[in-house]
Amino acid sequence: MFITKYKVTAPEVIEEFISTLEYDSTKVLVKVDMMAICKADIRYYLGNREKSVLDRKYPLAPIHEAVGIVVKDPTKTFAPGDKVILVPNSINYKKCKKCYFDR
Repeated sequence: MFITKYKVTAPEVIEEFISTLEYDSTKVLVKVDMMAICKADIRYYLGNREKSVLDRKYPLAPIHEAVGIVVKDPTKTFAPGDKVILVPNSINYKKCKKCYFDR
């Protein structure tokens, strides 16, 4: 399966990356319908951060807020066609024993 990613590689520069996706048969596969660009994404695109921060962030794949439709779910938690909200920045603390954040 091929996927297209768009990454901010420098201020006001977006590059397209095409790669293959190795489908993990234990994960839910979602077709993204809509995405949102937040204020932080815009700041990185415009280069409105300190150079030291930008140097650590680029290349940056913006858009961490999205909704989509379930294509496959081997766990049977969702049915094909279910509408879902994608939250990739959430952490399952029960599975991630090394994740330490102030909550």
